[in-house]
Amino acid sequence: MFTIDEVVETKNWNFSWDWTAGSGVSSAVDMLNFSNNLFNGKILSHQTVELMLSSEFFAPGTSNGLGLGILSEEDPNNIFGTTLIGWSGADPGTATQWYYFLAYKTTSLLQ
Repeated sequence: MFTIDEVVETKNWNFSWDWTAGSGVSSAVDMLNFSNNLFNGKILSHQTVELMLSSEFFAPGTSNGLGLGILSEEDPNNIFGTTLIGWSGADPGTATQWYYFLAYKTTSLLQ
């Protein structure tokens, strides 16, 4: 079991050690705007987004598309009962999950 013995200030840490996971900084609003713009054809074409959603082009039998995590409505870890598309990440001091609800054409962010 992981326990926290003290609070550590991380706002001035350089997260570049975490390769690309630590090289980007964004706010919750940035992430919501990105997701909504991506799935509404304002960043990439709808055809390109469809390729990103296809796990068959990446690794058949996996739940990852090209750059996106796809959680089917049948997955026991999915409490929402609808297909979720998104990603999650964590570094010391932060954890974020964003999901696009394909059926509802909307995005949710958990921080």
